[in-house]
Amino acid sequence: MNMDQLLAFVVTVEKGSLSQASRQLGKASSTVSYLVTNLEIDIGVELFVRHAKKLEVTPEGETLYPYAKSILQGVDFFQQKSELLAKALPEKMVVAIDSIIEKPGFGERIARFKESFPSLDVSFLSGDTSQVQDWVLQGEADVGIKTNLAYLPKQLAQKPVEQFQNLYVGSPKMTGIEKQMTLRQIRDLTQITYRGFSVLGFDQEQAISNNVFSVGSKQQSLEMLLAGLGWAVMPEFLVQKEIEEGKLTNIVIDGEKGFAWQSVMIYRSEQGLGVVAEKLLEHLK
Repeated sequence: MNMDQLLAFVVTVEKGSLSQASRQLGKASSTVSYLVTNLEIDIGVELFVRHAKKLEVTPEGETLYPYAKSILQGVDFFQQKSELLAKALPEKMVVAIDSIIEKPGFGERIARFKESFPSLDVSFLSGDTSQVQDWVLQGEADVGIKTNLAYLPKQLAQKPVEQFQNLYVGSPKMTGIEKQMTLRQIRDLTQITYRGFSVLGFDQEQAISNNVFSVGSKQQSLEMLLAGLGWAVMPEFLVQKEIEEGKLTNIVIDGEKGFAWQSVMIYRSEQGLGVVAEKLLEHLK
């Protein structure tokens, strides 16, 4: 028994005929038939019933198919892992992500990245801005995706990922909320702030209002906003749907409806970014 025989068997089961299996494998039908027949001889089990115009998988063949498939996948995985080792590439990667900037479509970007390194073990940590920075600084994460708003320690370096728009938003339920407001007016209303920024001491995110309370996640911010408990600065992609549905109002403060932020990838300076992280950066842009 060999890998070619197992591959011929698996593809024939999946395609349902020798002719389609031969096209998939780029081999002559007679060759595929020879491989399957020799496999049956080697293991002493009939895998197919040969009819005039079709093949029928036997119960024994149905039983053995998933095991054969697993063996082939294991061989592929072994080859992929060995290639990573041969190129001195990491076998695993931990990515820390700032929860406030997790955008729709993130999973699709990661899926495209994984196509380049299918055997790479990737795990994710999600937290606020300060947590992401600490995880990378302490070596718990290889790279982090966060806003570029905070002071970056000299042990860390960063590269830009993408820019996104932030809006001033509040609920129509909240007393005093208007579409057009002055800075003086907004200061009299409760502001919801993101704890990750205040921990890092980012000046622009310091409380504008006289009365504030901080939250630790985007979901908490959104729930507080919808309940009419305060106004906040929120990424546009997180609140666009609620604005369109009339559940939130985009507040224009002194002629400004918001401002842009930049997300960045951070990593430890002495280690550099590396080939795998560079590819991740490429797919996140």
